[in-house]
Amino acid sequence: MGGIVTNNLSFSYGKNQVLKDVSFTAYEGEITYLAGLNGAGKTTWIKLCSDLLIPDKGEILLGFSPQKAMKHLYSVVFDFPPVYPQLTGYDNLYVLYGVDSKLKNFKKIQDAMGLSDYLLRKKARDYSLGQRHRLAIMGALLRDPKYLVLDEPDIGIDPEGWSAVKECLLMMKNEGAAIVITGQHMDEMCELADRVVILHNRTIVYDNRKEQLIADHPNSTYTDIIMSYMR
Repeated sequence: MGGIVTNNLSFSYGKNQVLKDVSFTAYEGEITYLAGLNGAGKTTWIKLCSDLLIPDKGEILLGFSPQKAMKHLYSVVFDFPPVYPQLTGYDNLYVLYGVDSKLKNFKKIQDAMGLSDYLLRKKARDYSLGQRHRLAIMGALLRDPKYLVLDEPDIGIDPEGWSAVKECLLMMKNEGAAIVITGQHMDEMCELADRVVILHNRTIVYDNRKEQLIADHPNSTYTDIIMSYMR
């Protein structure tokens, strides 16, 4: 089974090593929660996965190919997604993600994200952070990616909007996509995920199915378990 495959990845900002020999796989048909404290290197991994940084060594494969060859099947949403404030929501979707309302699944994903026609016709400068985040997720989903990475997808999103995001991610997972999520609300992210990968002290300290995580630590919350690997 393919997925987003990270092999012996290392990266440094100058003399500061952020990632060291990181290896894990986010499998197709699963949601993988990449957990870690702020500054653990999660966003750096996402930038490497998105070809925005060059690793010191190692590689990231999408399926069985280098990510450059598969970028048309890959989408990423960062924690503070960019928008053009002077453009409408519709125009941002076209400029940033190359999608428009003619796509057959546009209305379905639009409704799931709770973004009305009225809102999409407004300039993005009037959007809240949560609306910008949902717009970015909508753009990423409309590309119908086989590989999807979401950096803290619940930031600025109310409970109703988060329920809509989760519904869309589960739909994509069931269609075979490999999905990676990050986030500081560990219990919430673990509930959604199939697999938990913990990044700490520059490397992977845990990588297994969610069920195994609980089996290894009964009568504990996901947050308590994950934090125990970071001491």
